[in-house]
Amino acid sequence: MKLREVYDTYLEKHNPIMGHYNALREKDEFYQSDIAKNDLQIQQATEIVLNLQNEWTKTVYTMSCKLQRMNSHKEDLAKKYWQMKKETKTARSREDEMLSVLVDSSHDAIKV
Repeated sequence: MKLREVYDTYLEKHNPIMGHYNALREKDEFYQSDIAKNDLQIQQATEIVLNLQNEWTKTVYTMSCKLQRMNSHKEDLAKKYWQMKKETKTARSREDEMLSVLVDSSHDAIKV
């Protein structure tokens, strides 16, 4: 038997109120240390969650900026494409006009 158990047994027999008080004090100390451990775990978990939240916010902001840049670039490319298409159409109509002028000139030259 441990000395503590002998002492507790003695207190229970000769001073039950003090024995009960000591038992309650031991339980209280155990629960207080358990509460302190839980508080520490809660604090660590809170820090982890806050760090993850900050990382998530940074990632979302970065992705949002990248998407905005890509969308802007896409719009610029679309404008350039339509401008090139318009210029190509204009150039073709000029070429067609020049070709028809050349054909008409050659027909006129043949007739003369």
